[in-house]
Amino acid sequence: MRSITQLTILICTVLLFASCEAPLFDNNTEVTDLDFELGQEFSLQYKNAIYNEREDLSIEFVEVNEGRCPMDAFCAWAGNAEVTFKVIVKGDEIDLVLNTHERLDQNLLVKEYFIQLSEVSPYPQTYQNPIPKKDYVVELKIDKVSLN
Repeated sequence: MRSITQLTILICTVLLFASCEAPLFDNNTEVTDLDFELGQEFSLQYKNAIYNEREDLSIEFVEVNEGRCPMDAFCAWAGNAEVTFKVIVKGDEIDLVLNTHERLDQNLLVKEYFIQLSEVSPYPQTYQNPIPKKDYVVELKIDKVSLN
């Protein structure tokens, strides 16, 4: 009788752990908002993520590559800040790169969601003092589009 009870507990424990889902993001990512609104602009800090439960949609700010001309410099072009995101739509993971320069992708369609990067801040002031990545914040807007 005792072995049947132990076996039952073991089976229940295995089933419990097998039914757990893997986390959406790695341990260094903080989920900051569990219900952002589609169609409204929002801020997202470096290494943070947001999640919309109704749409089963999440986006993580993964990386930023700063290449914009600092305020104290004279440059031949304005430069570009390239921002990498991890987007998860209904379990499908998509890597997304958006840019600040107008001739590069500032917005893209991911499945049925139009994702637009409107700002990367702070803006670089000088070459001598690079901005720590942890200080970066992006402004995004996500709209759902009809694919009919």
